This record gives sequence, structure tokens and C-alpha cells, in this order.
Amino acid sequence: MIDFHCHYWKRAYLPETFWTAQASFFVKWFEAKKTEKTLTQIEEEVFSRYWDPDGSGTLKAMDEAGIEKAVLLPIDFGFTLGEVTIPIEIQNEEVAKIALAHRDRFIPFIGVDPRRKGATDLLRRGIEEWGAQGLKYHGIGEFFPAEEKGLPLLELAEKNGLIFLVHQGPLMHPFESKYCHPRDLSSVLKVFPNLRVVAAHLAFSWWRGLIEVARQAPCLYADISGWQLVALDNPSQFSHILRKVMDGMGSDRILFGTDGPTFDPFFSKRAYVDFLQHLVEREEAPRFSTDEIQRLLEGNARQLLRGE
Repeated sequence: MIDFHCHYWKRAYLPETFWTAQASFFVKWFEAKKTEKTLTQIEEEVFSRYWDPDGSGTLKAMDEAGIEKAVLLPIDFGFTLGEVTIPIEIQNEEVAKIALAHRDRFIPFIGVDPRRKGATDLLRRGIEEWGAQGLKYHGIGEFFPAEEKGLPLLELAEKNGLIFLVHQGPLMHPFESKYCHPRDLSSVLKVFPNLRVVAAHLAFSWWRGLIEVARQAPCLYADISGWQLVALDNPSQFSHILRKVMDGMGSDRILFGTDGPTFDPFFSKRAYVDFLQHLVEREEAPRFSTDEIQRLLEGNARQLLRGE
């Protein structure tokens, strides 16, 4: 199995604004379940389980779930939310070195805001020195993926056969969501028709829009990362949406991803894998074939990584 959407985090990698928003999101999730949690409790009980100094914790969780490989995705929020103590260049280098130390398990991507000075040089270094296989954007950076400043990076990515993975779907409060709608991916694919693009998170609640764009764009894929809480709270809804997306854009273009470690404390990698594997046993609609789930968990990612 291949986890196509995984993070390696240190506390100092991301601004405090992000951690506060993330904690508030979880507090509200617990409130909906009639459980009270404070921001401090989220910090102590959830965030403390994220930190993984050398990658061994991520590898252990992967082993428990039977995940062979994971795509590691650095995130550059500093340009918008404020710089952190560890520059994004160093973050990418540290993540890449962990990937290089475990070449058989990790696949490095470069995560950088395209408006940042030196962004193209960082991507080029990732390709030439670290064997990066992809580029990661995040819409929280308040830019559209096909804006002029981002074109040099996307051009370099297409030229080198990289995969472009971009956050899609509404963002948690207080961040702006308008830069994350799948309709804007049509602009990327018009300019770079041979660029392989992965829309993260099935675009969350905008999955219908994702289907409409994907029908016109054979190079557009999507991952199912970040859907663990839906699978946990409402498995029938999850199954319904997954079936609709598979039918709409093709079961050969959907990739397994966890967004780990974000939701691991609530629904572990192993639990997510088990849940997906048991979809083939559903007796009620919607139904899933063994081949569809196998392709979701592994086959589609292998083909994408091989450039097929």
C-alpha cells in the first residue's frame, strides 16, 4: 500500500496561527460528540502525538497498517501566516534527508509557496539533489494555483515529470477557502496539459466540482486523505461519496492518503486501511469490488509514480 499524502512534522515547522486553528477545529469536533476538550487538552493529548524526530514513529505506524511507502509533503505557510524558526528551505532538506535515509519507504516532494523568492531554485535543488518526485502547494497561502508567479515552478515540474499535489476543499476557520476550489485546476491543466495533478482530500465538500473538472482532464487525480473523521462518524456517507467520485472520474484515478499525522490520534492509519479493505464486504449499496479497493490502496499510486 502507498500513502500518497503524509506529513512529517516538528512543532517549529508551522506557525502558531495554524496550530491554534487546528486545535479549535478539534475542540468543535469533540463538542459535536458531546465531549468537552480545551485547547490545552488538544495540545497535550493530540499534538503531542504528532512529533516524530527521526521518522521512526511514522514508519512504525506504517508497519502496523501494512503501508509500504508514503509520500512526504512539506508545507510552506510562512509566507502568509508568518515565518517560523526553521526556514522552509531547511524543512524541505530535513524531510528529504529522512526520505533518502529510507529510500524504500519514503518518497520526497518539495513544499514551497511559489511567491517566495528562491522557490524555483529550491524545487530544482529538490530534483537534482534529493530526488524529489513532486511539488506541493497549499491554498492557505492565498494564491490561485495557476497565478503568474507560480507558473515557473509548474513549468519546471512538468518538464521534469513531477507530480503536482495541491490542497483542495474548504479550509478551517479563520483561513480563506476561495483559493482551493477544483474549478481553478482547469486553468493549471490548460496551461500544462501533461502535468499530472493530484487534488488533495477529494476537495472535501466540493467533491462534485472535482468530478466535473476531472471529466475533462485525464491527468487529474485525487487522494482521499483527511476523510477519517467522516469514515469514523458516518461510514455510510463516506461510502456514498467515494462511490460517486469513483463513478464520476474513474476508480483508476483515486489514491489512498492519510494526511498523517493529522487524524492519526482519532483514526489510526491501520484503522483507516482496515475500514477501506472491508468496503468490499458491504452487502448494501454502494458496493465496491476487490479490484477497485486494491487500486485505491496501491495500484493507482504505482502507475502514477511510474508515469503511466
